Amino acid sequence: MKHEIILAAQGETLAKYHMDESRNVFIIGPLGSSKTFQTCQKIFKKMCTQEPNKENVRPTRFIAVRNTNRDLETTTSRDWLALFGNLGRFVSGAPPTHKVNFDLDDGTLVYRQMLFMALGRPDAVKKLRGSQATGCWLNEVKELSLSIIDLDSSLTSFSHKPLACVPRTFVTASGRPRAMNITPLSTQLPSSPSKL
Repeated sequence: MKHEIILAAQGETLAKYHMDESRNVFIIGPLGSSKTFQTCQKIFKKMCTQEPNKENVRPTRFIAVRNTNRDLETTTSRDWLALFGNLGRFVSGAPPTHKVNFDLDDGTLVYRQMLFMALGRPDAVKKLRGSQATGCWLNEVKELSLSIIDLDSSLTSFSHKPLACVPRTFVTASGRPRAMNITPLSTQLPSSPSKL
């Protein structure tokens, strides 16, 4: 079965965020301003554009992080699966994982894993060590500890080709994050979703 997915940002700020290839990208905005939806699209785009290895496979492993399992189930994984659930198999477990393999028109195979992890405690960063992730999505960063936010050293690139990609971090936050040393790389969203 062939699927066609059209990715389009809803507004100038979200378009800038979607196109930003920085290693760490932050987006801050009010509830309902499409931060989560746009981050899902951004991750999906990265999965489809990952450089293929010598077997013509585009392997990626992303980790979506929230502070609790309940938040993962009721928001993060639910939103991801609403967009891309029909492209693969969701496996409940530790951690819950969405596994997808599909062919692109250029003859390459997208092999992707989206892991959903609850990392609400400061020492939870240990769960990420050796995760071999292509990137990490810190959803609602204001609810996470600084040790989780500063996770670059715990991520190593997931690829069958050394240094094929640099681990990425996509961060979403509703409102203003609490006192953290964060400088948003994308401009803030307007206070009303209707202004997008």
